[in-house]
Amino acid sequence: MHRYTGNNTLLRDCQESMCAVKRPAKERQRGRNAVRRLRPQAEKPIHAWLAAGCAILLLGCPAKNPPDTVDQVDVERYMGTWYEIAKFPVFFERGLVGVTAEYRLEKDGRIHVTNKGFKKSFDGKISSIEGYAKIPDPENPGKLRVRFSPYPAKLFAADYWIVDLGEDYEYAVISNPSRNVLWILSRTASMEEAQYEEIVQRLRERGFPTERLEKMPQPLPDDN
Repeated sequence: MHRYTGNNTLLRDCQESMCAVKRPAKERQRGRNAVRRLRPQAEKPIHAWLAAGCAILLLGCPAKNPPDTVDQVDVERYMGTWYEIAKFPVFFERGLVGVTAEYRLEKDGRIHVTNKGFKKSFDGKISSIEGYAKIPDPENPGKLRVRFSPYPAKLFAADYWIVDLGEDYEYAVISNPSRNVLWILSRTASMEEAQYEEIVQRLRERGFPTERLEKMPQPLPDDN
């Protein structure tokens, strides 16, 4: 089983991902407590780190210019598998390829979330995390909140904002109020370059620092 060896680096990155902007004292204390709880778990498998890192990073910071989200989301159409095409670098995806997100609507209205990727190569070990998302306000269906299962990640509800969505649900763009994360997702493992550039151009015009985007390697059809 793969074990993460850069423990001190991970914890430092985790702390640095919390914005320099002043946050409410209670939130700052929760972040510090989470980092302290991570230290004794430094030799646990990578997927536990992924969940903890994801929750802490996606907490975001006080947003001065939050992005607009989509006005309508057909939740049932949104369910299924999405392939990560590009992203802002995040430490909890470091070394992963072929990252996907799978969403399943539960009877209670919650959305079951499974994120997974392969370590170093498409033949590598699978790292995965699971959690649940929900739409707190039906009047704002593009603003979701997600909690991942492993402790201490489950202590935090992270923002999952859909800031762009294809007419046929062929792509989606995810961020948060602080714009410090960004994912471009597709229903297929590849995306036409022209479509990708159109999406990036729109994001750039909306003030996202698109120069930070990195493409995610995905398997070609013959690789499956």
